[in-house]
Amino acid sequence: MRLGSAEALLEEMVSLARAGGALDLRLARLIAWFKRQDLAPLGYSSLPTFCRERVGWGGTWQRQLVRLVESDLKLVKRAVFHGLPMTVAILAPGRVEPNEQATWLMAALRGEVRPPRSKRAAAVPKVVIHGRLARQVHAARDLARLVVGWPLSVRGADAFVLGSWRQQRPGEEILAEARETPAPPDHEPVPAWGGPDPATALVGPWREPVDLEDGLRLLEEVQRARRERKLRLGCLYARVARKGLHQEMGFDTLAEMAREGLGCSVRTLERHRKLAEQLEANPVVGRAVEEGLDLNRAQLVLKTSQPETTADWVEVAQRTGVLELQRATRMAARGLEEEVLATYKWAMAQTTNTVALRAVQEPAPAPAVMAVHPDLPQAAEWFVETVRPEPQKGFGKVKERDRFVCQNPECGRRSLRAHAHHLVFRSEGGSDDETNGVAVCSGCHLRLAHTGLVSVRREGDAVVWTYPGGRSVTVFDVPRRFR
Repeated sequence: MRLGSAEALLEEMVSLARAGGALDLRLARLIAWFKRQDLAPLGYSSLPTFCRERVGWGGTWQRQLVRLVESDLKLVKRAVFHGLPMTVAILAPGRVEPNEQATWLMAALRGEVRPPRSKRAAAVPKVVIHGRLARQVHAARDLARLVVGWPLSVRGADAFVLGSWRQQRPGEEILAEARETPAPPDHEPVPAWGGPDPATALVGPWREPVDLEDGLRLLEEVQRARRERKLRLGCLYARVARKGLHQEMGFDTLAEMAREGLGCSVRTLERHRKLAEQLEANPVVGRAVEEGLDLNRAQLVLKTSQPETTADWVEVAQRTGVLELQRATRMAARGLEEEVLATYKWAMAQTTNTVALRAVQEPAPAPAVMAVHPDLPQAAEWFVETVRPEPQKGFGKVKERDRFVCQNPECGRRSLRAHAHHLVFRSEGGSDDETNGVAVCSGCHLRLAHTGLVSVRREGDAVVWTYPGGRSVTVFDVPRRFR
């Protein structure tokens, strides 16, 4: 496409910038629909797992956008298409009543409503620890994630340890809470959208999916439109920045053009530009994206690979799930890229299935040096001594062996509520030997494995997971050096 005047270029960039909010809200509407479905027939036991593998959104961002879609804040949702930043719009649900929307929006447009600032600047000065204290803090964080049953950030894990210590909570109470089965969510009907859906011009009018497969098709259409929009906007911004066309558009700086003209940050535009330029400079990754590799995986490849290893990482990205690729790139960042790639090449040569490496699920070793809250070393020592999960017995030792991590390669949830699953059922002659078991979360065990929707079997030294639709993942054990 040949570009015309600076005015026409700005007009296209404005349209693309505003389309971002419209497409995100359409995607969130689809996720809100999937949220109310039984995802087990697709091979997923939870919405977060489905979204990670199929959408690429992190849990917090996904929940905030779906909450906005599920709200009755029609004016706020429409304002997103007219330039209200999504980071501001997601603050409204739970804080703004429908009859207060207009007033809140006026305050937001005046810049009086902003995302909460990080409290790190006001945090207590940290202390530097190493050796035994560092290992103790690392162990406390790991234990906190286990009892919470969610992949807490370092900050979240520290907050849980410190809070438990300050309250002097009994260890039995913490463990009982960790084992408690959460109540099923109570889904309210999603309110009517209220007015035209701005994504209609981009991906067609909204319609309720007929079934799960139809929902997946609609999801892919929106994902494709989001991918094309991001790359196109990055290319156009690169042209503007390279030739200084923002001045012809009437803006003194690129930041002013982004803020005043497009309603976004220059940082966002720079990310789009960087991605577009990286894909142009890396034709191997660029071709993979054109052939269907999603941008989240492509960005992991671009971040991790060297020029001589790009093709290898693309192959790994195409033959692994999102969770597995994230683990692989983290392992590579620890200086093991050559060994990691060699092991994946070996695994991919053994099967035509998607592959996973069991040892990649092992935690990273404790850092040699840490800067932490001054109370954390004492709190960590108390936490590790106080919160002691009882040793497992019999076949339950499978859970300890697998660190209470769900071995479903598309799940990976770690929780004290994990179950021990027989690869060969007792009714079929299977033993209680640990080699006949894997740890799985309660959802994957009861809703997938024991309903027959997902099969798990051992083939030699590997375990093969087969999901609805025929996709299979072969999980290989690898040497201890990866742990």
